[in-house]
Amino acid sequence: RNMWKTTVAHIESLGDTARVATSMPLALIAEVTTESARSLGLVPGVVVWVSIKATELDVQPVPISESDSSSS
Repeated sequence: RNMWKTTVAHIESLGDTARVATSMPLALIAEVTTESARSLGLVPGVVVWVSIKATELDVQPVPISESDSSSS
């Protein structure tokens, strides 16, 4: 497993799940149950350790805006 220390940036409630966004040094989005988010005390600003199992990772592309493409 790969582990990083990062900070919770934002949490979006989606009914039974919560989408947790982290900030640098590892900006990512993880989906957890709402109950897990509550019991772990996940709120913006909390420092957390993120553990990722490579076989459970799903990568989604982010569209490049016109302003980003002009710098390449």
